[in-house]
Amino acid sequence: MSSKEVSLPFNICASASMTGTSVFISSVTGIIYRDSFSYQWAWTGTPSGNFDVQGSIDYNPGLPQSGGQVNNGTWTSIPLSPVITITGSGGATNALANVYDVGFPYVRFAYTNSTGSGVLGSWVSCKSFG
Repeated sequence: MSSKEVSLPFNICASASMTGTSVFISSVTGIIYRDSFSYQWAWTGTPSGNFDVQGSIDYNPGLPQSGGQVNNGTWTSIPLSPVITITGSGGATNALANVYDVGFPYVRFAYTNSTGSGVLGSWVSCKSFG
């Protein structure tokens, strides 16, 4: 009987600024033994912009268990369907993204604000199909 690998949800950003034309890039999440991951975003204010979920194979944090030299990695967008786009709503709102059958070991997201402002919080969770 196989076992399922599960990561409890954890907060990866508590209060990121969503102002002007800023770009916020989240911290990196290692999903080496996982097959899927999910992001949950919650924001306040009236921001308008886009989320871009990204994956990397060559990222290396340089920790003893990762072996090798520190490498910032090559980050490539992961197509989401539907695309997660924020339009100024005038109040607190949220969104979820699920990504399945993943073959790369590291993920992160970028939020690019077009107009308006707000404050962003985000959580991530990962699991294997096991």
